[in-house]
This record gives sequence, structure tokens and C-alpha cells, in this order.
Amino acid sequence: MLDSARRLRSQARQFENRRKPTGTRYSPAFRAEVAAHAHVEVREGVAVARIAHDLGLRPKTLTLWMRRMPASKLRSVSVEHDSQPVRMPAAVATPERRPVVVTPSGVRVEGLDLDGIVHLMRSLA
Repeated sequence: MLDSARRLRSQARQFENRRKPTGTRYSPAFRAEVAAHAHVEVREGVAVARIAHDLGLRPKTLTLWMRRMPASKLRSVSVEHDSQPVRMPAAVATPERRPVVVTPSGVRVEGLDLDGIVHLMRSLA
């Protein structure tokens, strides 16, 4: 994380306008990259003020960028395989009782077995 913060800080300096009356104009791509970096660090417990200081930005500016570009609602997951197969009770294994995946946007996926759900989650990550 420290290397990406240094890289972003040096990029921020390139955008700075040396004239005082005007504000700094950051590119939309840079703002998106900084917001994504900040969202990751906030999830790890770092304060927004600390992140802004490390990047050479004002905390209010970083907060506004983070609000405009919300964090992804999908989170990466890891699936571990047990050496022994899991036996599901007959009531759970019936097609009527299979798990259902519902995304935050309301998309509903039904009829997948456990391997299908694992494949779906990996492809979304």
C-alpha cells in the first residue's frame, strides 16, 4: 500500500497549479484511482484524514471523491475445499431447497448447485 500511496502522491503533485487564486484540477481517472485506493485503506481501518495526508490532499477533497465514487458492493471471497466431501441431507439437496443468490441490485440466480455458486462467485470477483 505504501508504494501505491507514494505513486499517487507524486501524480497529485503533477496536477498542482502553482498559481494561488485557482484550484487544482485533477483528472477524473486520477480521482477514481485515489478513491479506490482510499476505499481499500478505509476497509483496513485507516482514517480518511491519514490517507489524505499521505497522498498530499485535503481530507474534505478525498471525502468528496469517495462519496462520488462509492466502493464496490462485491467483495472477494475465498473458497476452501475440505478433504472430506460434505453430505447434504436429502431435504436440502432437492431442487426446491437449493440455495438462491441475490445481488444487491436485485438480480436473483436460482437452480445452481454448490459448484455452480462457487464458479459464479469466482467469475464476479
